[in-house]
Amino acid sequence: MKAIISKSWGKHLKIGLVIPMTSLRQTMKKVFKQVKELSPNMILGPNDVVKDSYDILLVDEAHRLQRRVNLTNFVPFDKANKDLGLGKDGTQLDWIMKSAKSQILFYDAKQSIRPADIREDNFTRYQFNKRTLHSQMRVQGGQDYIEFIHALLNSTATEKKAFTSYDLRLFDHFSDFLNAVKDRDKSYGLARVVAGYAWEWESNKKNGIDYDIEIDGIRLRWNSVTQDWVNSANAVNEVGCIHTIQGYDLNYAGVILGPEISYDFEKKKIVIDKDKYVDFNGKRAITDPRELELYITNIYKTLLTRGIKGTYVYVVDKKLREYLGKFLPIC
Repeated sequence: MKAIISKSWGKHLKIGLVIPMTSLRQTMKKVFKQVKELSPNMILGPNDVVKDSYDILLVDEAHRLQRRVNLTNFVPFDKANKDLGLGKDGTQLDWIMKSAKSQILFYDAKQSIRPADIREDNFTRYQFNKRTLHSQMRVQGGQDYIEFIHALLNSTATEKKAFTSYDLRLFDHFSDFLNAVKDRDKSYGLARVVAGYAWEWESNKKNGIDYDIEIDGIRLRWNSVTQDWVNSANAVNEVGCIHTIQGYDLNYAGVILGPEISYDFEKKKIVIDKDKYVDFNGKRAITDPRELELYITNIYKTLLTRGIKGTYVYVVDKKLREYLGKFLPIC
């Protein structure tokens, strides 16, 4: 965006960066405020684009754009569709296509994590010029690490892999896992614990319970703020959920794989217990168990690829821990 605006042909263009996740959106506003020629007003939520017209809209995490399914509030969604002359089947992608002359979208189907996320066929309706990003600059383990994580969660891994430039560890003891993440935070900063959505958010219910997660007698709470959590004062002592962490880079990610994900040694595959997955809007209206399995494995693929320098793993389910122990170095 800065490169375009810096050009003589681009300085008069109206450009916006659409970020579907509220938490990441607030962080990026702070970043844009510090960059010459950029402004926090250039950072938009999907609902903002219908209020104006743009020359170019860029969309980060485009797989998190929404369709009219399992929404907390349908009213603003329906109003946006009406204002743009769309029926109720209109999606946030349709809003972006109608609100700008040109669009640049960053999309990864493997990071779609909820039924509300628009489907891949929503993108194929439009004649986008496709470009493939063949590697991620975030993870120092490189594309080999990304493919290794996908193989683990697709139950197709066949052997251990050594990553000399990446710190990957599986922990047997939860206290050791937490201490290691905190040590890395002291040394490098931005080391955070994140987890799958397998624990109720009790601390938000004002029922006197001030924790959400208990493992081996250790009690923790989910992220106490939803905006810019990774930079908040107490983040290192809390657990970030997928909706808070997606789109962020961390120096070290401590990932808790919850009790909703296990391994079946007879079937030789990852299995999901839908009753232990507590994201109501994440599973409502799903009738095909394979769809829920896809969303949950995508959540963990996303969490396990947040860390630039390393990823530390703790697994609640014993069978899954045994399976992963065949492929990950154990502490």
